[in-house]
Amino acid sequence: MKPIISNCINKIIYTVLFVLCLALTNHTQAQSTTKSTKISTINGKKYYMHKVASGQSVYGIAILYDVDASVVFAENPNAKKGIITGQELRIPYQEGTTVDNTKPAQQTKSTPVEEPKKQESVTPTTNSGNAQQPDLLSMMDEKPEKEYVYATFKSSRNINFHTTEVSGKRILDFRIQHRFGNISSGANNAWGVDGPASLMLSLEYSHDGRWMAGISRCNVNKMAEAFFKWKILRQVKHGWPFTVTYFGGLYYSAATNASLAQTTPDFYNPNSVGDRMSYVHELIIACKITPWLSVQVAPAYVHYNLVGTAIGFAKNDCYALLGVIRAKYNKRQAIIFEYGYRLNTNYATTGVPYYNSMGIGWEVETGGHVFQIFLTNSTGIMENQYIMGTTTSWTKIGATPSGIRLGFNINRSFALSKKSDL
Repeated sequence: MKPIISNCINKIIYTVLFVLCLALTNHTQAQSTTKSTKISTINGKKYYMHKVASGQSVYGIAILYDVDASVVFAENPNAKKGIITGQELRIPYQEGTTVDNTKPAQQTKSTPVEEPKKQESVTPTTNSGNAQQPDLLSMMDEKPEKEYVYATFKSSRNINFHTTEVSGKRILDFRIQHRFGNISSGANNAWGVDGPASLMLSLEYSHDGRWMAGISRCNVNKMAEAFFKWKILRQVKHGWPFTVTYFGGLYYSAATNASLAQTTPDFYNPNSVGDRMSYVHELIIACKITPWLSVQVAPAYVHYNLVGTAIGFAKNDCYALLGVIRAKYNKRQAIIFEYGYRLNTNYATTGVPYYNSMGIGWEVETGGHVFQIFLTNSTGIMENQYIMGTTTSWTKIGATPSGIRLGFNINRSFALSKKSDL
């Protein structure tokens, strides 16, 4: 009799333990199959911020959010080493879906409690304010966020002209810009490779990806520059069609000329700091028309403190309209073009001809580098030089040969923080 009683007791104990295990399993499943209600926007992209529950795996989480596991690993590289309870993962938010945590995302057969009938459906067209509230919240969640257009141009410069682009967040750019001598100088001068050459070095920094400041030095007239760029408006997909950037530059010439008898532009009185200063302002308006075609225009205002025969300018204030085109023909390469049209041409002193600046070239992007090689008729590289002070033309004029020059720009970007956009 005792063995029979003992066997009955053991069966009861096993049954109780099985029911407890089943209940715990169902409770874990209910936790692990619940979507997160926390949605965050990071770098312009929306994510569910999922907190890992006990017993969850990356593959189970991927199934829960209806995405591939490779997507979860791509957004959370550290998850490849394993995940732990309480860890927060980024899951791409899918537009047009809402998060409902009033019940588990999946209903298993082992769930002992049946959903009450009154909660089975909610009529979205009811006049009841309480019944309408979940539908209104869903509409708010589904409201699309602005999707900005990026990389209208690959560099903050297009040959000579500034583009609407600024550097990424916490990025320092080092730039080398070089122009050889005139190609028309012939074979004995290696078609300009032997010089005389123009060279400019620049350092540019952006803290938040919207504004950028920089300093430059050019060997043409020993010119130094400090400039500021601010991206005022950004192009939005299916919305605002333009990116608008302000550019302002201040220029100082260290060239010496005690007598002021020379007629070369930008030679100033060494005893007057004000005579050595000039300024440029531009409002750059750009549009990325297609993934492969970008255009921009920029009205420009140039002011020279000193005018007269000594520098070749008869007017302090000059105006121009600058245009840029970038045509991308594969993932990393593009054809670039620029042209500056001078709106007033009567600013030169007698015997000093000036021409519109124009350039055409090839651009290639290789990770942290952007390389441009091109032809241009401008000797000066800074804005106060090439916009109104280009002294050579693309074509031969009378006895004056063309002034086409081969040049190149090299840009290298450095990330100064873990938060850098590089």
